[in-house]
Amino acid sequence: MNKKTGLSTAGLFSWSIIIFLVVGLLLIFISQNTSLDLQLHDTYFVIAQSHILILCLSILGFFAAFYYFFPRIFGRPLNEGIGKIHFYITVIGIIVIYILIQYIGILGVPRRYYRFDNYNPAAR
Repeated sequence: MNKKTGLSTAGLFSWSIIIFLVVGLLLIFISQNTSLDLQLHDTYFVIAQSHILILCLSILGFFAAFYYFFPRIFGRPLNEGIGKIHFYITVIGIIVIYILIQYIGILGVPRRYYRFDNYNPAAR
């Protein structure tokens, strides 16, 4: 940890892994509620929670390891300013994408349909 700038880029990515893990686990508890399970089952809400836990944590873990091990392997430090810009763009992008996916899941958009023009939710 650098005293001038706070957390390093690898530290920011590492803390974001912990935060997204907690959010993903809370989403599992929300979707397993019996009253919400009928509404959220087979919607994009389930897609969002599983992809936050699988895809986002692996991508953030890769970037944390890259920013931590690159200077140790190659002996060249990476630019912390550009790394932090990369961190904020990545995290804000993840938040925006998955909030929108969760929102359309709460609206009831089903998954496993390749066309929605002939989908009739009343016939379900």
